[in-house]
Amino acid sequence: YNIGLRRSWIDLLTRPIFALVNHGKDDERYTLNYFFHDLNAKIVHVFSDRSRLSLSTYWGRDYLLTKSEDKWGGSETTDRDLIENRFNWGNFNMALDWNYIFSPKLFANFTGVYTYNHSRFHTLDDYTYKSAGSSTVSHSEHGYHSTINDLGYRMAFDYRPLPSHHLRFGHDLTYHWFRPQTYASLTYFGS
Repeated sequence: YNIGLRRSWIDLLTRPIFALVNHGKDDERYTLNYFFHDLNAKIVHVFSDRSRLSLSTYWGRDYLLTKSEDKWGGSETTDRDLIENRFNWGNFNMALDWNYIFSPKLFANFTGVYTYNHSRFHTLDDYTYKSAGSSTVSHSEHGYHSTINDLGYRMAFDYRPLPSHHLRFGHDLTYHWFRPQTYASLTYFGS
């Protein structure tokens, strides 16, 4: 078996920097947050000298957040504007692989695979104005989501009847599910 895990430290370093930048500011605040992580894992079982089975997986994700918040006002009125953008993307892959030696001249590899890829983008704009006796609210959200799924298998044979001859044959099939871009929106205004 083999397992590996990674995670970036960029967000852990930028948080204190933006805390210093925003320190003492009540009227405007900025945030930038980014990280990624991934996991690789593989397990192999050897049945015999002729037969071996392995399962491999990969999972990875990236995440980005930007946020700005502005506030204005005095004793009678207040304005607040919040803008936020979130973007994350990643994938998951899995493969089951069986290798078998039929004879010294014939070798086979059978593989089943599944993959999932996605990306999401979400934006938010929230504005509030308040004064004595009245208020105005504007809220807008937009989201985009895309996915691709693959499911497939492969059979590959390697045949060497003579040292000077090498034949490869087999079959593979992949089924794709595309969801190129789903869009969702929410907007409202009020007083």
